[in-house]
Amino acid sequence: CIRGYVVGFVVGFDRHFNLLLSSATETYSTRLVDLSGLSQAQAEESRRRDGYGKGIKTRSIKQMMIRGDMVVSVQLL
Repeated sequence: CIRGYVVGFVVGFDRHFNLLLSSATETYSTRLVDLSGLSQAQAEESRRRDGYGKGIKTRSIKQMMIRGDMVVSVQLL
């Protein structure tokens, strides 16, 4: 299952398909967390810290390296 994707400028890569990206934007989904075993205070803290339920999150990164074994597809935009 693919959890997210990254869009950015490829600065470099190698034969293992490790990628060096600049001006990258990562978009990923968070998973549902079972809060039923926690106390009310712990559940509220977890919701505040991690967000509630499944959602889509985005973050911008100036420079990042992605290991080749995590790369599924590379596409020219």
